[in-house]
Amino acid sequence: MSQGIRDDYNDIEGEQDRFLFLAESLNSNEEEILEFCYDEFSNIQISDADLDENSISKLTQIMVDGLNHNNDLIRRWCCFFVGRNQIKSEIDKIIIIAEQDTNLSVRYNAIGALGNLLAIKALPNLIKLLSSTDTFKYGRNKLLERDVSLSEQAFVALSNIGFDEYLPEIIEYYEDADELVRIRLIPALANYPTPKVRELIREELFSENSARDGNILFGYASIIPVAIKALVKLEDEESIPIIARLGLEHENYNVRKAAILSLVSCLEQGHRYPFSDEGFSFDTMRNCSEAIELLFTYLEQEEISDEEKNESRMLLRFGTYPPQLRVTQFLEFLMHPDRVRIEQEELENINSILEQLKEYWIGFFNKLIQDEEE
Repeated sequence: MSQGIRDDYNDIEGEQDRFLFLAESLNSNEEEILEFCYDEFSNIQISDADLDENSISKLTQIMVDGLNHNNDLIRRWCCFFVGRNQIKSEIDKIIIIAEQDTNLSVRYNAIGALGNLLAIKALPNLIKLLSSTDTFKYGRNKLLERDVSLSEQAFVALSNIGFDEYLPEIIEYYEDADELVRIRLIPALANYPTPKVRELIREELFSENSARDGNILFGYASIIPVAIKALVKLEDEESIPIIARLGLEHENYNVRKAAILSLVSCLEQGHRYPFSDEGFSFDTMRNCSEAIELLFTYLEQEEISDEEKNESRMLLRFGTYPPQLRVTQFLEFLMHPDRVRIEQEELENINSILEQLKEYWIGFFNKLIQDEEE
């Protein structure tokens, strides 16, 4: 039955008409149809929605009323919607759901909603939830399921709200967490730009934690790329030389790649590569001479692993530069006479070396493509 409504829904053009179709379908007695409707409603971001005022008002009321629905999935999606769309009038209701709902996944989404709502009045409740020991499967489907806990979600919610008063409890929870959970906690921990938090995350750059966040297809196989992203968010200058060395020396290619790309994603004002995670700012990078030297050393390493070759072929097929070419482009931009203040003769010598390295890697990747075509 749900496939039929899905096909009808996909045949409709225009967000307004799609909404009206879903709203009318709520009259159905079929549970699968109702679940489909609420699922689609939960994906709507009101601030970006192409809906008239009456439809937005009706949608909001539908989802608020859905917090009391007897279907667990519907309550779960309604909690998500309320948090995502900042419906602060429902904070009291969400607090009750977070503590008392009979379904753990619903409580999990309610806790997350409290964080998105910046629900200061929920802080004592969230602190209590840090001691919860319930672990359960959570995910939109079997493929994406993972083991989570209410305490982990409370940690994230507290970090989103961001009260320094509770930072000691947050740090204690992080330090006691197992390897897998730590991988998921770091992005939230980075909401606190304190010296202690920076130090904690910086220490993870030396971690041997190889737990996989997610399943065999998705997720990190190491905590280090997650820590790098967090340190980028914190613009942690002290970590840059360490990250640069990881790009040269770490045994895991994915760690090396994450390290290198975090250093060169900023070519010029506002420009980022497609599908690229944001890296350290250009001004921060150009003031770190050790990292710049290591990037040159990276280009001088002419041998790359089979794994890196295979990924480079894929990137080139999609019109994306492999890391070596992105590094050369970044260094070319950095070493322009208008951006660096060194003696002219020294600058010319550096740029001559850079041009040779660039020609080598262009030739290398051209050959890589030719060999594949043959």
